[in-house]
Amino acid sequence: GHGILHKAGQRNRPAVALWLQKHILQYELGTSDPINTTTITQVLLPLLGPDLEGCTPSDLAGVEGHLELAEQVREIETTLFRALLTRALESNNPPSSSSSSSWTWFCPWRLDPTAVMDEWGPGSGVARLEKVYQDIIMQHESKDDGAS
Repeated sequence: GHGILHKAGQRNRPAVALWLQKHILQYELGTSDPINTTTITQVLLPLLGPDLEGCTPSDLAGVEGHLELAEQVREIETTLFRALLTRALESNNPPSSSSSSSWTWFCPWRLDPTAVMDEWGPGSGVARLEKVYQDIIMQHESKDDGAS
């Protein structure tokens, strides 16, 4: 299904996308209280994740020809995704990046190995977010290794 960020991208509404980003970061991520996994996976990730056709909000904006908004929404997706994953890592002990269940620990989204990250369309946004995920997991593991 489509969430508010999907609709903002699809219908070329940058003000809605920026408002959503500001409020999620301020109210959901700005608190020191831990975010539970249910809130992340059932409430916040669907705002960023793919629709039934595999398009993230930025993909929808790009497919509709709203290229400037697509870039903005991609930045919003990345910023929010990075913040959510960082908070999750602070409060949980995820599997290592070498684990086959590492991605599914955080995201239930199916990865399409044929998707091209630099394009707009089904699977591309998920591929971009999976790259962000892998980078953050590697940084987290490096930090943990350095603390040992």
